[in-house]
Formats: sequence, C-alpha cells, structure tokens
Amino acid sequence: MPIKLNIVARPNPLNREEPARYYANAVHPSTMGVEELARQIAKRCTLRESDVRGALIALMDVLPDELCKGSIVSFGEIGNFYVNVSSEGANSAAEFTKGNLTGAKVVFQPTKKLKKQLLLIDYSLPTTA
Repeated sequence: MPIKLNIVARPNPLNREEPARYYANAVHPSTMGVEELARQIAKRCTLRESDVRGALIALMDVLPDELCKGSIVSFGEIGNFYVNVSSEGANSAAEFTKGNLTGAKVVFQPTKKLKKQLLLIDYSLPTTA
C-alpha cells in the first residue's frame, strides 16, 4: 500500500521575498501502539501476545537506561539508536566545561538493508481538482 503524501508550500527562510516552494509531507493515518505491535509480532512467532507485550514494555525501560549510559543500542538488521550531544564552542579544550553543552538527542541510524527497503516505497500523490 502506498504512503500518501500531502504537498505543502514553504517560504524560503533566508529570503521571504522569494515565492514559496512546494514540498512533500508524508501522511500518517494511524499510530501502531504497543498492544497492536504485540499482536502483530505474536502472529509471526510462537510467543503469546502477553509475552511479547511484556518484552516490549521491558524494552521501553531498558532502551532509555542504556542510551543514558552512552551505549549504542542495536536492533540487528533494523539499525542503531544512540545519543548525540550539541554544544557551544570553546576557545580551547581546557576551557570546555559541561556548561558548553546545549542538549542531547536520540539518533536512529538505519542499516543499509533498511535504507534499501525504503527505496522501494510506493508513494501516492494527492489528486488535484
């Protein structure tokens, strides 16, 4: 089933005088929660739905803990999660302090296999009147 797209106009943030350009946005008609994810996984293996749900809930506990320790969390052929930080520059390494840190974010890095799968996605453009 193709991923539906909306086409939206966006102004150039560097030059508001230029005409807006049009870009694609993916439409997300639904969200798959833990319950549905557990049902789908249980259909594909010998585990019961309740066992899968328990494992997913445990994963939701373990993943943030490991990321906060600085670990890269690998999901095999899907990809890796890790934490990246941003900071303000200092004049020297000796002058750099924790005060230079401005934030942290979780990054997902897909595997080459997943990236290849993404190239096969079918898209559905909106119909114009």
